[in-house]
Amino acid sequence: MKRALTTLAATALACAVIAPAAEAHTIKYETTVTAKVKKGGKDAGTISGAVDSTSPRCVIDREVKVFQHVDNADDLLLGSDRTDDAGVWELPTLSLTTGSYYALAAKSVLKKNKRHRHVCKRAASKDLSVK
Repeated sequence: MKRALTTLAATALACAVIAPAAEAHTIKYETTVTAKVKKGGKDAGTISGAVDSTSPRCVIDREVKVFQHVDNADDLLLGSDRTDDAGVWELPTLSLTTGSYYALAAKSVLKKNKRHRHVCKRAASKDLSVK
């Protein structure tokens, strides 16, 4: 009996050494954000767009902030919205002055522990020019 337990313990130890441990990893999902300004009609000044990503989890309920470029200072935050299930977002009827604007979806961490890290990358839209 004692020899059987010793053999069993040795076998278990050998399996533990041979069995590969789950590898730690970081996955970064590409993200894009679009933005456009509605120029006429009752919704003039509305900025809207969409977030897209290689992971659907990076699209749903993602915060998007809209900024105005400011020379020689920090850019001005105009507001933020969260995307719907399709990645669509909208900031209704803003008082837009002449200038340049953009939308930003900040980096978002989906999963983080000692062995895994899943990240939605930061993305900024192309600049929007309002004249």
